[in-house]
Amino acid sequence: MPMLPFRTLSLATALALIWPLHALAALPPGAAAEILSLQGAGDQRTASAAAWQPARQAQPLAPGDFVRTRESTRMALVFADETQLRLHQNTVLQVKAVAAPGQNTTTLRLDAGRAWTQTRRPPGSPLQLETPAATAAIRGTDWDISVEPDGRTLLTVLSGTVEFANAQGQVSVGPNEAAFAEVGKAPVKMLLAQPRDRVQWVNALQADPLPHLRAATPPEATQPVLSALAARDPGAARAALAQSRAGIPAAWAAALEAAIALQSGDLPGARMQLVRPMEEGTAHLAVWLMQSDLQLMDGEGDAALQTLRTVLARWPQHPALLAQQARVLLLTDRVNDASTTLAAAPAANSADLSLARAALARRQGDAPATLAAYIEAIRLAPDDARGWQGLGSAHTEREDTIPARQNLMQALRLDPHAAGAQGERGTLETFSNRFGEAESAFATALGDNPADYVALTGQGLLRLKQGQPQAALDAFLRAGVMEPRYARAKTWTAVAYYQLGRHPDAIATLWQAAALDDKDPLPHMLLAQIHTDLFQPGEAVESARAALQRMPYLKSLNQVANDQKGSANLGASLAFFGMEDWALELAQQSFSPYWGGSHLFLADRYRGEFNKNSALLQGFLTDPMAFGASQRHSSLLQQPGSHGAVGLTLDRDFYRMSAPSVTLNGMDNSKVPVSWFFKAQHASARNFPINVGVVNFPAFHDPTGTAEGGADALTLGLGLQPSERLNLFAYANHFDVSLRASNRFATELDNTAQQGVLGLSYRWNPAEQTWFKIGRSLESTRFQNYPALFTFDPLWGVLALSGMPRKAFSDVQLRHSADPEPGTRWSVALEHVRERQASQTTAAGTISGQLSDGQNLSDILYFAALNNINRRYTAVTLDGHRQMNPALRIDGALGIQQIRHRIKGSSGIGLLNLGGESIDVAERNDTERVLRSCERTPALKR
Repeated sequence: MPMLPFRTLSLATALALIWPLHALAALPPGAAAEILSLQGAGDQRTASAAAWQPARQAQPLAPGDFVRTRESTRMALVFADETQLRLHQNTVLQVKAVAAPGQNTTTLRLDAGRAWTQTRRPPGSPLQLETPAATAAIRGTDWDISVEPDGRTLLTVLSGTVEFANAQGQVSVGPNEAAFAEVGKAPVKMLLAQPRDRVQWVNALQADPLPHLRAATPPEATQPVLSALAARDPGAARAALAQSRAGIPAAWAAALEAAIALQSGDLPGARMQLVRPMEEGTAHLAVWLMQSDLQLMDGEGDAALQTLRTVLARWPQHPALLAQQARVLLLTDRVNDASTTLAAAPAANSADLSLARAALARRQGDAPATLAAYIEAIRLAPDDARGWQGLGSAHTEREDTIPARQNLMQALRLDPHAAGAQGERGTLETFSNRFGEAESAFATALGDNPADYVALTGQGLLRLKQGQPQAALDAFLRAGVMEPRYARAKTWTAVAYYQLGRHPDAIATLWQAAALDDKDPLPHMLLAQIHTDLFQPGEAVESARAALQRMPYLKSLNQVANDQKGSANLGASLAFFGMEDWALELAQQSFSPYWGGSHLFLADRYRGEFNKNSALLQGFLTDPMAFGASQRHSSLLQQPGSHGAVGLTLDRDFYRMSAPSVTLNGMDNSKVPVSWFFKAQHASARNFPINVGVVNFPAFHDPTGTAEGGADALTLGLGLQPSERLNLFAYANHFDVSLRASNRFATELDNTAQQGVLGLSYRWNPAEQTWFKIGRSLESTRFQNYPALFTFDPLWGVLALSGMPRKAFSDVQLRHSADPEPGTRWSVALEHVRERQASQTTAAGTISGQLSDGQNLSDILYFAALNNINRRYTAVTLDGHRQMNPALRIDGALGIQQIRHRIKGSSGIGLLNLGGESIDVAERNDTERVLRSCERTPALKR
């Protein structure tokens, strides 16, 4: 059968063919979907079966299968086409078809109940969800849909666009819009005041009854039950309650019954146990708290608040109730109300209130207040794992690894099965490149709960760092269906999309991350890089400026990939589009000495070779992995891999030159993170003009001939991270050049330059770091018969100059910077440089000229010079700054410099026949000491 011309293929067919390459979630072979999580009792049946069978977690579903949830049950599913779906209680769904090669449409049917779905569709691959009243056609969105028993359907769209249609009509529903359809009637659009309230039920909240039971002093007889609950053993707790029930007050017994049901996963039983004492007016404090937990899990934030207001009338100003009220307000996005509640709470010694204050400060981006509140919670309740876990998690976000690890391990000692603790520990070890420990932590966490969204997010990050973006995306999708409001998961999901070439999906997901955590600059930084790579200047600049506004709330940039040009810097997007002045301003305003991207970007913008090289080496010391990054495009996140480039430079302007080059670099983090860089370049030139050496005279070329020559340059770089705090760096450069001229002097020039640098940096904590560097450079030159202009008034001539100068520099630098508090930074630097130079230079030849009377005169000029230089430079500098307010910063510096000079030089020049010999001798043997200080207050920023 002859092949059809490509132009005859329809767009839909082409998209169907590339669909498998676009995205396929990691499900069992042949599966259309998988039940990721099942909270409560659910069922499943095939299309050909009439009887329902119990559903189970991790169960694969085939096309045509049905699933249903019972009372108080929720189910999470992931599909082979990356669709994420959550089912509420009493819901029936059929998986009719899932997009696959040759079949580009996913079709689902919702006969009753409620579902939330999120999907990112490639063009030409829609998702259709059928209901008795209408069909929703989705082109990449997240939305909520509910179907009443009579078929009435309510659709709420949170992002993207959905076409909602039936035989009677069609409406297009956009972000934050809703539509309603009845059987036999055309759909109509509706206005919802708070559309996101419709999806509050889509969460990964778990009820933990133990803290609520401890909100009041428990009777001694309850201790065996509480101990069993603390061990996460509801069976033992039930047995202990049965054995000691006679000695336990009735209100306490009812609360313990409900707690046991909650920990067993029996949500309907727990509800029954809670409602009864509440209706009878005998409910224990813990009963009200557990009831508010269940209401919050069901997405009924207002009902939870009403429950707490009711019980506060009975126990006014109770710390546990106020803390729970603040928690509910935070989880329903009422941050200001939460702040008001906690501000009015009594200054009581309450671990619950301290934990609530920590959560509020964390949401507000106030890192010092977050850490202080968690520390206070630990002081008040050292046996409560929540404080240790919260403190460890806060340190993990800042990548303060040692206290993070200590606190998380203490939390796990107190509660080995604490929700999210192992996942957070795995994330920490992933940040630290300790992949073995990370894998172990994730395996433990997902063994306890395969739907642990913290562990799934961390596992996805681990796969990203291992260079497996598709596996990472699968983990992120699983995390996202469990907790779609987890900003960390959204940010790294976007990175996976970007590395897979799905740029629109990456951009849309980063905007979701930015909305979920409006204080975090990281999503905006990544957006700036993506828009720059896509040549979208307006969007890139806008994102860079948005990131700058949020830099005071920055957690960490250690995971962001740097290259040798500092392309991740906020100024890079402006510089790429030619706005250098603004780029420099943005880079300086966002400067952090603890991030390599700041130094690497500014290195190209400092004046003077010394300043450029200092900043460049400082950048490599801070982030030696920059050696291994691709120079073509950003991976956003540190990614293993090897890169190569072959280049050829041709110059035909004033001479003929060709310069081929080979560059190899890469990074590997399978064991200890190591990066490497190798560049070899050879240049050959013909008809190369020779500049005559002149002093106080216009430059000109030797007219008697040109030169041919060659040059070889070899550069090696190596970076190593033996631990998350220690960076090692080595750099070497070798350069050789040789010229042979066909001029009248047969000039020869040979130059060899070598440079080597070794350094390390140690990060004591996120706001304190030490850098150390030693370097040595050698340069030797031999020039024979090089044309140089000599004058002996009124005589002059171009003579053949020969010499062998040599230079050697050795330097040691030590620098330490620390931020004792936000907005304040102190730095101290010590630098010692030793310089040695020696040279011998000779020249002889005929010079001529004309006397004032017109007589021509010529003679033989001879010249010789010797130089020996030995300098030692030592400097100590203390500098600091204080940010007084967003528009005003005070900077100050104090420096002490000492230069020891040991210089000997002599030169002689004369005429062989006319005489007039002149000999100069210079010698210097002294030490300079200079004290410099400066203080400046910049003008208000516009």
